[in-house]
Amino acid sequence: MQHSPQYDDVVADVANFLRQRMAATLDCGMAVESLVLDPGIGFGKRLEHNCALLAGVAELARIGPPLLIGVSRKSFLGLMTGSREMADRFWPGVALTSLCRERGARIFRVHDVKPHREALRMTEAIIGHA
Repeated sequence: MQHSPQYDDVVADVANFLRQRMAATLDCGMAVESLVLDPGIGFGKRLEHNCALLAGVAELARIGPPLLIGVSRKSFLGLMTGSREMADRFWPGVALTSLCRERGARIFRVHDVKPHREALRMTEAIIGHA
């Protein structure tokens, strides 16, 4: 999955895949309120794919069901920071959680709950005043 991932346009390709899976799920009788969409940050994607998906969170969030983002401790954060240290992935992950919330993501998979929660509360306060 990680060796040679290829996309024509990763945001459009993932969005189309999510729409297809959502339609298939709804066709089986599942309620749309029961769905959460996950673009799979880090799974079968190169650094540039992950960056494009994160930049395209607003587009993915418009599909409908809540968008789940999981960037906490992902290896691409180390690639972006130029560090192999797990600790150096922490603050970039918190920053991306906040950014993705501002762009429409609603659910976050994180390892360190308190700092992410605090960042989300701050982001929510700013969004509420926009």
